[in-house]
Amino acid sequence: METPLDMPGTQQVRPFHFFDAQHHPTRCDLVVHLAHGWAIATELPQSGHAGINQCPHTLAAKICGEYDVDPAALVLLVRYAYPDADSYFVVHFIQGDRDLFNGFTFFGPSREPLDPD
Repeated sequence: METPLDMPGTQQVRPFHFFDAQHHPTRCDLVVHLAHGWAIATELPQSGHAGINQCPHTLAAKICGEYDVDPAALVLLVRYAYPDADSYFVVHFIQGDRDLFNGFTFFGPSREPLDPD
């Protein structure tokens, strides 16, 4: 079975640095596929002040800015890797677009659980 890292065009960043919702530095592991516009973020233990769950919009903005991913097409998957169990979610946004300052703004994040298989 092919894993995301086996797919041509996939990049892995360990760790990927960004800011949480309170502008504190945080980090995660990231796998991103530029052509397909998807990213998988894995929360790291003691990654910063806030977990990925509390700052998906700043993570999404950093991914789009760093890798030139269209914000309307971004598919963000989040993996929480804990000793007892892994859990996976897809993060949906009501809207993602460029802002007036040529940055990125995302509104209304929500998480939907995914089957680990």
